[in-house]
Formats: sequence, C-alpha cells, structure tokens
Amino acid sequence: MLFGRNPETTVLDDLLRAARDGESSVRSVRGAAGIGKTTLLDWASEHAEGFLVLRAIGIEAETRWPFGGLHLLLRPLMKRIDDLLPEPLAKGLHRALALDGGEAGSAANIGMAVLQLLAEASEERPILCVVDDAQWMDDDSAQALLFASRRLYAERVVFLWGVREGDARPFPTVGIDDLPVGPVDDESALELLSAASPGLNESVRRHIVRIAGGNPLALLELATAHREGRAGVDGFTSAARHSATSLRQSFSERIDALPEATKRLLLLAAAETTGDLALVLKAGALFGTTLEDLAPAEAKELISTSGDEIGFSHPLIRTAAYFGAPLKERARAHRALADSVGGPETGCRRVYHLASAAPGPDESIATDLARKAAEDAVRGGHAAEADTYELAAELSADPAAKVERLLLGAEAAHKAGQSAQALKLSESVVHSSNDPAMLHRAHQVQAVIANWNGDKDASARHWFRSFEQQMLHDPASAGYPLFNVVETAIQHGDFALARSATERGEEHGLEHAPWVRLLLRGGLGLNRSGGVTLAEGGVRRPRADGPARAPLPRTDRPFPAHLRLVVLPDGRPLPGLRPRPGGRGRLPRQRRQRLPRLGARHPRGHRVPLRVLRRGRGPRAGGHRPRRRGQRRTVVPAHRRQRAHPDRRAERRLRRGAEAAGGDPRRRLGDGGGFRPGL
Repeated sequence: MLFGRNPETTVLDDLLRAARDGESSVRSVRGAAGIGKTTLLDWASEHAEGFLVLRAIGIEAETRWPFGGLHLLLRPLMKRIDDLLPEPLAKGLHRALALDGGEAGSAANIGMAVLQLLAEASEERPILCVVDDAQWMDDDSAQALLFASRRLYAERVVFLWGVREGDARPFPTVGIDDLPVGPVDDESALELLSAASPGLNESVRRHIVRIAGGNPLALLELATAHREGRAGVDGFTSAARHSATSLRQSFSERIDALPEATKRLLLLAAAETTGDLALVLKAGALFGTTLEDLAPAEAKELISTSGDEIGFSHPLIRTAAYFGAPLKERARAHRALADSVGGPETGCRRVYHLASAAPGPDESIATDLARKAAEDAVRGGHAAEADTYELAAELSADPAAKVERLLLGAEAAHKAGQSAQALKLSESVVHSSNDPAMLHRAHQVQAVIANWNGDKDASARHWFRSFEQQMLHDPASAGYPLFNVVETAIQHGDFALARSATERGEEHGLEHAPWVRLLLRGGLGLNRSGGVTLAEGGVRRPRADGPARAPLPRTDRPFPAHLRLVVLPDGRPLPGLRPRPGGRGRLPRQRRQRLPRLGARHPRGHRVPLRVLRRGRGPRAGGHRPRRRGQRRTVVPAHRRQRAHPDRRAERRLRRGAEAAGGDPRRRLGDGGGFRPGL
C-alpha cells in the first residue's frame, strides 16, 4: 500500500487506461534517492493487468557494456525479433545485442528497430516499459530507448523512466514530460511508520518524521536504526536528511552487523552486476561460503533471491555493500569472479573483472580491453567503445599503445556525441605524444567539436594545427584540413580567414592548393563577395601543375525543378546547364495524355493552369473566368500548385520587369528555360 501518493498513482493509472484504448505515452519519474520512484514503478507494473511488462534497471558498474540495458529490457521479446521486424532492422538489432556478428549501425537505427518492435508486439496486447535508475544505464542503450520513446504515438505502449536526481550524473529527457516525486506529507509519513514499525511510540515516530523530511526510505531506515539500537537517528541531521550519503551510511551500518561470510557474499553479488546467483555462489565457494550464508541478509530485507537471480532491495544497498568494503577485498572479489565466470559472454565479463582487480598497469589486460572496444565499435556501441578504450589506456604499460588507445577513445566519443569526453581524451593525446599522425587526428577531433559549439576561431586554429602535422606526416593529403578551414569560414562569413587558408596552401606548394582556391572562389561567388561574380565562382580552374582541365560538361537535359531559380543575374543559366532548344519544355507523354481528363487547355497546348479552379467547371482557354460573388473556390493541392503556370496578367508583369532589366523573362522565371515540370 502506498501512502501519500494519490496524485502520482492517478497519473499512472490514466496512462495505463489510455494505453488500453490505443494511445501511447511516456513519462520521466524523477526524484531524490529514496523518495519512492521505484515503489511507484512497482505499483504501475502490478496494476498493468493484461500488459506485457518489460523492465530494466541501470547499474553503475555496467555503464561500459554497450546495449546492456537494452538487452535487459528486451529479453522477453528476443526470440520474436525475426518474426516482428523486417530483415534489415532485425539484423541491426541482433548485432547490437551481440546475437549476431556484423556491424549494427547507428543508435538511431537501433532506436527505429526498438520502436518498430514495440509497435508490432503491442498489436497483441499493450506494453509497459519500465527503466529504473536510468542515470546509470549505458549511453548506447539510453540513446536508442530515448529515440524510440519520444516517437511513441498510438502503439498502446507506456514507457516510464525512473531517474534519480541530486547525487547522480545528469540524465536529460528532452521532449518527455516529467512526473516529479516529492516528499510525503507528515500525516502520510506517520501512517507509513505505523504500518512498518507498529511498536514505536508516538513521540519517537514524530521525531523520526521531523528529521526524515518526508523521504520514505529515510523513514524506514530511521525506524530500523532505532529498533536495532543503532545511532542512525542522530546521524540524519536537517542538512543531510535528503542526501543519499546518509542513507548509504545507514545501510552500511546494517551490513557491518552481518556475519563475515554473509558480507563476503554481498560483496560478490554487488561486484557481479548481472545478478547471476550461480556465479556468486561459485565464486563464494573459493572463500568457503555457501547458500545458507545469505539467510541473515534476507532476514534483514537487504537482498532477495528468485530462482537463479539475486537482487538488492535498493540500489543504495548495492553501493553500500561494494564501497563499504576495503579496496583489497574488492580486488579479491573481482579476481574470484574472473576465475569463476562462464557462459557466452565469458571473455567480456572476465576482462572487466580482471581490470577491476588490477593493482596497476597490465598490458595483457589492456590488450583484451582494446579488443573488446573494437567489438563494441562493430556493434555500434560507440559510447561503450570510448569508455573501454579509456580504461585500456589507464592500464596500458606501453606509452605508444596508451596514446593510440586514448586517440581511439576520443574518436569513438566523438562518434557517440560525447563532446566533453572526446575533448578530454584528445587533449591527453596532444600533451603526451609527438607523433604527427596522432596529433593530426587529435586536432581534427577538437576542430570538429569546436565547430559544433560555434567557436569558429578555435575550430580554424585546430584545423591549421592538423594541417601542420599532416604536412610532416603525409603532405599529399594535407589539403583536407584547409578545405575544412575554408568551409568553416564560409559558414561563418569570415572570408579573410578563408583567404588565409588558401594562401597557406599556396605558400607550402600544396598539390591541392588550386582546389582550395576554387572552393574559396565558389563561396565568394555564392555570397557575391570580394568582387567575384557568381559566374566566376562557378568556373572550374585548372590545376597549377598540370594541363588545363576541361570545362564542366554541358548537357542538353532541361533544368531540373530544384534548379529552376539558379540563374545568373543576366538571366543566363549556370555554366554546365543549357536549356533545351526551343524555349519551353514539354510535359512527359503520360501527362499529356491526362489533359483531356483534366478538362483544361492552354494556348501553348501543354500547360494546365491549376492554381484556381471553380467548383464543377474547369478554366477556359486563355485564362480563368473571374469568380462571382458567392461562388466557392476549390483548394488545389500543393503539389499541383507547384506545377501551375502563372496567369497571363502575372506573366505580363514579370515579362515587363525582366525586359527592363535586360534579360530573358522566361529564364528569369526559371520556368521558360526548358525545364521539365515535376522532375
């Protein structure tokens, strides 16, 4: 039974009812640690009658596992992926979940596959997706699931995110409505204490309510501390009563009172994030522990076991069990788990446990981690790839290998959109390497991110540094950074910067310097800057060290529709585009055959004025009849209006203006130069 949560449960009940009626919805349940988010998500799962419930939880130690959270959420649907998804989406999702080899694609592709999978599965019955502690979910899973949840509309799916605020890393859910969870009122807090600890007297209950600040987990922990005779009540001061630190301290005190064998098994369970009870017991056997040693922890409701899984009653209990143990004991636990691990993911799980147990640099473990990061890249898990490369660099004993892994991590973070991490790793490469090839790539990462952030000067500075390093490493390909400088400068309208890039290439006798100059002239021509006309900007220039290039190929094809307004100021088309002789183009044969059905004729025999039609009657030859008072006008679709020919009065006005400017009116309109409408 929930106390003081009627507004929140009403919202959740409305979402479930709407899903049964065919409407999808998504909410982000946000609040401090212990405020009751997990309890509300449990309530929603219990009241989702007739729903398929998919549930996952973010675990801090699994943030380096690509698509680990997605794997946990979609377990009930994994065997049906091939039946519910088309082959391309099914293959991509299989590869992301490590069920098949090959390249998975981007997070957006995985998100589309998840969205399609949920939509197809919801045809049979509504679906409730619950992701608790989303702030600890791996970035690859989070991006794919956020992509899918934002696009839910009428798939009979309810998606609930549980996000801890205050003491955890930020987890923004832009575009998703929040369901904030605040403290419970004093009356509800007293009812909760009376139900949970009926033996407490009135004065003690009111004292606990006063210092707990409406946090339900703090209420229960303070009552337990008082019942066990611990000093936990006085530890919750008014300044710290809302923080997870005080709650974790209370859990640590409860764990410290357990037998040593029980604490050992709790440490193993906290270190093995998959909840594999068999693996925990197998590793515990190396220390002489058995299943019976878990009974004291279950009696205190710190853990729960179900079948072959073991779980903690609250994520803060896992944190207290792990970080409350000395570093030496944590390393011993990871080594025992590494020696005991088995199954299809033996290599991945073993290398992570060995990395957690390593006291210092270990090249063999770093090599295994680098191999694992390469596998993550193939699966499309670039965020996990970046984290794994960073961990491999920390454990690298070879300085050259360390720099390479830092650089690979920076590039992976760049692909994953993790700009801060990419900048940090690339800066480490710049400060620790003298290899021009490495520095060239590191400055490229920094230049692109600076351009993303709108810092034109920093972007150009890094591109110039990349150019200098590339001149030392591979002069034949050193034009690429200068092309990017010119492009960035044109985007920001800084033509002086673009000129400096072209001059830099010409000073160094760069092979591609004429092409950099050509890009600059094109940009100046399109912007009508620097005394360069559009015609001059569009002319191909010869290479400085070779024979003159042939001009742009000319074609007798008419203007495409998307180029109908791309003409020079004097009315001539751009170089390389020549209108069909004879002026006006002709409709394709199938459209000419449709003219009688449209009931319209034009003096030139091939244009159908469709912009304004009177109801029940078509336009007569030579123009349109004026619309009388009271007559209705038919709204013509946009795709037809785009193919409509202007009426005679508009054409005469445009012709007079064009003739006054000294050009061909048809080509100035972009409609008489022979382009084929509708192409």
